[in-house]
Amino acid sequence: EENFPKPDLVIIDGGKGQLSSVKEVFDEFSPKLVFHAAAHKHVPLMEDSPNEAVKNNALGTLKTARAAGDFGVKKLTVVVTHYKEPMTVYKPLFETIQMQTAVDLTEVEVIVVQDGNDGGVPLSFLEQFTYETRLILMSKGGVSKARNKGLDEAKGEYVMFVDADDALSPDALSLLSALTVEKPDIVIGGFNIYQGEIPYRTVIPYDSEFYPSAGLSEFFDATMHRLGELFRGPWAKLYRSSVIKKHSLRFNENLSYAEDKLFVYQFMNKISSAAAVDAPVYEYFRRPGTLSGGK
Repeated sequence: EENFPKPDLVIIDGGKGQLSSVKEVFDEFSPKLVFHAAAHKHVPLMEDSPNEAVKNNALGTLKTARAAGDFGVKKLTVVVTHYKEPMTVYKPLFETIQMQTAVDLTEVEVIVVQDGNDGGVPLSFLEQFTYETRLILMSKGGVSKARNKGLDEAKGEYVMFVDADDALSPDALSLLSALTVEKPDIVIGGFNIYQGEIPYRTVIPYDSEFYPSAGLSEFFDATMHRLGELFRGPWAKLYRSSVIKKHSLRFNENLSYAEDKLFVYQFMNKISSAAAVDAPVYEYFRRPGTLSGGK
């Protein structure tokens, strides 16, 4: 009571023997520490009801442990959408993920969604990196469909979108992850813009800061109102997966223009906290004839 006089307490009634309800709690609240104390303690009673004792104490404990493991293994999912980009274009992206500083790459999963079967990313290429990669092939359906497929497959507490013809800044994941301690619904970073291979300009938030619910107006003023370009695309951001799932947020597959900006604004409309990083975390390339060329 002295250290935590007003805890943010949420009480949920659900049997731990039912794995689906346990996973729902882990998915929504993403606990960092689990105290498992629920068990039948009345020994004489349990001696007369051994089936219930095993179901609650043994199987319930097993399912709780498994849920904790499932939701604690992956903290970040990077969804890479790829469409016909040659290896000379997409190779730097995967190399910059490998070179991330101060990040445990075992806690990062990279999902590569191949939009169409032409000019795909070879499995042999992906297998050379130490982080976990999954290659998903789909018939050509557009970048929105590819990103939605990545969302369906993502296991991370946070999701990041990357186009195969762009790259991450060397310390992108460490800078963004450092702001997730308070569990914000979104973390926004800056980015460098290139015309071809030539640096054009840099766009970054004003401060590195966490904004609770009461400070969201300040967050929007520091990012959206004065630096609206930060929201031009879905990249250079961490999105909390539980928010996406809770509100069934998707990229609109019927739109061919500004569908990514629409997703960002729809997500922003659902957040209750946010964070910003006043540094570039993403390398955004405008290349004629590639995914970034028309953006």
